[in-house]
Amino acid sequence: MHTEKSQYIPDSDDFDHRKYPFYWVARLESLYNIEMEKTLKPIGMDTSRWRVGLLLREHETLAISEISNEALMKIPTTTKIVQRMEKEGLVKVFKQASDGRVRLVKLTKEGRDQVNLIIKTTAPMLENLFSKFSKEELDTFLRLSQKLFDNLENKLENNESID
Repeated sequence: MHTEKSQYIPDSDDFDHRKYPFYWVARLESLYNIEMEKTLKPIGMDTSRWRVGLLLREHETLAISEISNEALMKIPTTTKIVQRMEKEGLVKVFKQASDGRVRLVKLTKEGRDQVNLIIKTTAPMLENLFSKFSKEELDTFLRLSQKLFDNLENKLENNESID
């Protein structure tokens, strides 16, 4: 079957993997993670702690389940990362006053300092990464990425097929 969008769908005769969005998403994520790990390793950090730290910097206090949801990590994985960060003195974990089952996480001063160091360390790499894009191009990329994400998330939540 040939449709206007068939070249983007692996199940079609005119499929071209170079036009498959998730080919590029996977490559982009892999290369980004390689570069981030290379940038973070000299300061003793990794991308997992970076993701958690950045979320906590923005939101100040989050439940482990919220971190898991925002970072798209499983709760046991998030819990292990948070426990490691707690042992390192980067976060404080405490029970929510209104519901003792909920574990809240907050950056310590040392954690905020570490996140600020990460931001400073990764800034040149990220500035270079975005240097050939206009603001409009980045806004378009973000809007389209969000649209793909929303379509996929809605499909998973509703167990529907995407049309």
